[in-house]
Amino acid sequence: MGTIPQQFSDSFIHETFYKITGTYAASQFPDVESHLVRLKAPSTNSGSIFIGHNGNSLWWELDAGDDTGWISVPNLNRYWHGLSSGSADYLVAWVQG
Repeated sequence: MGTIPQQFSDSFIHETFYKITGTYAASQFPDVESHLVRLKAPSTNSGSIFIGHNGNSLWWELDAGDDTGWISVPNLNRYWHGLSSGSADYLVAWVQG
């Protein structure tokens, strides 16, 4: 099986990290303009957090320690998250824009 090359750049205008607190109810990600986004569930999370295109399609599961890799998206608010085991769980978003 081949490897997927990492996509990143050090030439974007800004680079920011966000902590996004988990919730059981579906919640839209914050309004953050971007080019590339990477989401990571810290290894200290007690359960999974799910991601999707809206509150009814939370199908991508991130277990504790999982990482999405780089996602090309113009704004983080195109995605939703939810179904975490509680507000102690969270995601970290690395945004390059």
